[in-house]
Order: sequence, then C-alpha cells, then structure tokens
Amino acid sequence: PRRLSVSNPFCLSFQQAIRIEHKSSGSFFTIPQQNTQPKQLSGHPLARVNALASNFYNMQDVPGMQHRINTLQLNDLESISSEMECAKLIFHPNHQLQFNEPKSNAPKGSCYDAEFRTTEGRIIHCEFKKKTKNTVMSAKSVSNTCQDARKQLPKGKPGIIFLRLPEEWSCQPNFKEIIKPGLEQSVRQSDLLVAIVIAWERWLTNGGSARACLFLYDSWLNRRSRLFCEDVERSIQLFKEIPTNCFEIKTFVASTIEDLKRRIPMGNL
Repeated sequence: PRRLSVSNPFCLSFQQAIRIEHKSSGSFFTIPQQNTQPKQLSGHPLARVNALASNFYNMQDVPGMQHRINTLQLNDLESISSEMECAKLIFHPNHQLQFNEPKSNAPKGSCYDAEFRTTEGRIIHCEFKKKTKNTVMSAKSVSNTCQDARKQLPKGKPGIIFLRLPEEWSCQPNFKEIIKPGLEQSVRQSDLLVAIVIAWERWLTNGGSARACLFLYDSWLNRRSRLFCEDVERSIQLFKEIPTNCFEIKTFVASTIEDLKRRIPMGNL
C-alpha cells in the first residue's frame, strides 16, 4: 500500500526543492525566509512544490517513474516539474501512461519522454518541452523548440509534443496569437506529429496574493498527418478528466516544510 510519510521516496521531491532552490530569490521554487518579502506572489512557491510532490505521489506506480525520481539529483527541478505537469494530463486509466527511460548512446528517435495508448489502443509517443521566463516569446522560438522535440520522436509513428509555457508568457492576453504561427508551422511540416499541446499556469489572486492555480492547456491537431485518427482527439479530450484516485497532499507538504524550517537552519537546507 502507498505510504504518506517523509521517508516515502515519492514524497521527497518538495524537500529537494527547498534545499536546492530556496536561496534563489524569485526562482521557480523559492521558499522565502522569514521576515523577507518574496519577489513572487506568496502562494506560488508552496503551490508549485505541492504540485510536484502530489504528481510524484499520484504517479508513483507509473512504469519508468523511478527514473524521473532519479533526475532530481540533476538539480533541474523546473524541467522535471514541467514534465510532471504535462504527464498529469495523460495520466488517465485508459491511457496506460508509461515513462521512457533513455539509454546511453540510444539511436535518434528513441529518447522520447513518455508514451500512452489512445482509446483505440494505438501507442502515441510524447516529448515534453518547456520554455523559460528568460526566453523572449515569439512564434520562431516555439517553432525551434518543436523542431528539436520532433527529432526525439520515432520516425513513422504518431507523436505529440507537450510544450510548457512560462507564467510570464501566459500573463499576456494575446499570447496564443503570438505563438500560433509557430505551432501551425510545426504541425504543417511534420507528418509524424499528430498534435501539439501547450500548457500553462493561471493564477487567481486576491489583494496581490495567489489564492489558487489553474493548470490549463490547448491543443493543435494535425489532421493532415496520415498518422492522425479520431482516437487522438478523443484521447486529448480525456485530459480534462481527473482520475478518482488522485489527490493533493497540500497539508502534508506544508507541515513538512514548517518542520524542516524548525529542525534545519535555512542556510543549511
């Protein structure tokens, strides 16, 4: 049975986030010290840490998850967090999500991130990518990222690119119109791409403080692809459904963070 404890390796992600990122003021996982004013909205760090820990916990039985846990040692928590948020969209019992474990010297097209089965049982290969807040938003930037992602997907087999956008982009009311040409160009130039899915955060605020976070997505279907079938669209529609066995461990995360602060000086985290 699943155990919800500090020693559970699938719940250690938020501890790792605090230790690695707490000194980087304004960073993705910043946990501000007491008596300091964070540069981010106050709810962002805890919400992101909670989401990462919850995703690891809920998807701990997905094949290949241990490799994702191991990547925490690479200290690239924003990347792994983006991957988990995108994987959460696929995480549905009908999809049989599975993470791919890259092997050294693997041939091109075999280093994709994950795969799942459509409603008709076809295997769709997935590549997760993110854009950072330091990247200038443009259609060209999106197109270049999709081109790099496409090279990771197997030739002759249907694939989907998941692109996580930074909050700084999604805050602009016309951000979709700006990047739309890059998305359309990417699906138009590739037969193996059956869809591109973009995902982003939307923060609900009250008086300048973050109160809730919505994780939103949109999709561009490539109906011109010979690999496209209606099962792709039906599977993407399932992204809206949250599995009944998923839950947030917000209270557990918050209490553990406070416990860490009491037991370990912030400078030593």
